[in-house]
Amino acid sequence: MKFQSYPHDTQNCTMKIESLSYTTDDLVFDWETETPLAVDESIELPQHDLIDKRVGDCTQVYSSGNFTCVQVLFTIKRRLGMYCLKY
Repeated sequence: MKFQSYPHDTQNCTMKIESLSYTTDDLVFDWETETPLAVDESIELPQHDLIDKRVGDCTQVYSSGNFTCVQVLFTIKRRLGMYCLKY
């Protein structure tokens, strides 16, 4: 995380799901085409707003084979009001 602009910061958080045991010959992760990621709007972070979410493929190639991987990049922005009220 980068805090140079704190408390006016925007952060990118990556979540990866990767197979460690099975190669792509046996297992493949793939996003659904129409709705690859559903975020429940009733769940929120009290200090941040979810600005963007991007899904992607991060399949890794190793000497032992190709291992399937999917990732999500969440972009969140700090709510300045929460910071001002708290401090």
